[in-house]
Amino acid sequence: MHIYDKFSRIDTYDYNSFCNIMQSQRTRVIRNELKQHYVSLSLDDFEKTADIPSNCSISIEDWQFDIFFNFINTKKLYIILSGSRKIGDPLPLFKRWSWNSAFDGSVLYISDPMFYKFKDVTLGWYYGTYEFNIYEYINKIVGIINNKYNFQNIIFYGSSGGGFAALQAATYYSNSFAIAINPQIYISRYYYANNFKKHTGIDLNSPDKYNRNKLDILLKQSSSKFFILQNDSDKHDCTEHIFPLLKQYNIKPKYGLQNNRNLYLWMYHAVGGHNSQEDMNILQFILTISNTILENSTFSDSENKLAIALSELWAQIYWLKHTIETLQK
Repeated sequence: MHIYDKFSRIDTYDYNSFCNIMQSQRTRVIRNELKQHYVSLSLDDFEKTADIPSNCSISIEDWQFDIFFNFINTKKLYIILSGSRKIGDPLPLFKRWSWNSAFDGSVLYISDPMFYKFKDVTLGWYYGTYEFNIYEYINKIVGIINNKYNFQNIIFYGSSGGGFAALQAATYYSNSFAIAINPQIYISRYYYANNFKKHTGIDLNSPDKYNRNKLDILLKQSSSKFFILQNDSDKHDCTEHIFPLLKQYNIKPKYGLQNNRNLYLWMYHAVGGHNSQEDMNILQFILTISNTILENSTFSDSENKLAIALSELWAQIYWLKHTIETLQK
């Protein structure tokens, strides 16, 4: 049952009354949803539970993994991973949680345990420590859920730091799929790497026994498929992350769709750079093209034309937003 199914009809045609009651319902149903039905379990208890709780905290050693699960069907399980936060943002952090009904499958949100462990970290990449690898336990949690429901497709989804996490997590779960919007690939090159070291003591340039700092190698060695959407208006993202990865795959950058082996790329253009990402409307087209990749492992002319048309629409949407913001200053 979607949380949106919990809204009731409003027995009035008075506009002010309607707005007040609707706002009350939104507060009660949506904003409090994450606080309801909350349980805390060990990983062993989580595996033994008959039904996956919709809102759960899983304790693993001295780490806290918060999840929000909405079962819709067994066709697909989307695992949504978050990127950065602001200090003071309430935890757990489930970015895009209000989008759960927009996905054509069941949805699992996993908050970044780094935010509990390191209070001053604003971007954790679901990293862990030198010894503790969060991705191994994301893999276990997803595996436990999949063993109960037997989903046809496992799909990791995220943007920016969450995009890095989606790609990384998919390398741990064999034959899965990842969708990443404007992700970091080489996190040691990202502006936050120095602050990450300051708050965690972890040097992202140092050797890592799990190879978390060598995502490009993990991608190429993986049986999973990776769909990256990259805004060409962000110079750092392109020159420090996407272009070096494309060299590894012998792909030349190009507007629109292309692929080689298990890497699928959609280069789009939108004013605003890194943060000019998808909305729920664009998401539907991303999922449509993703379905083609899952079914056929390639693009047809129809998907190529759709991507170009949507890229132009994407560009116009953010150009209009930029123009309006400029006029309002």
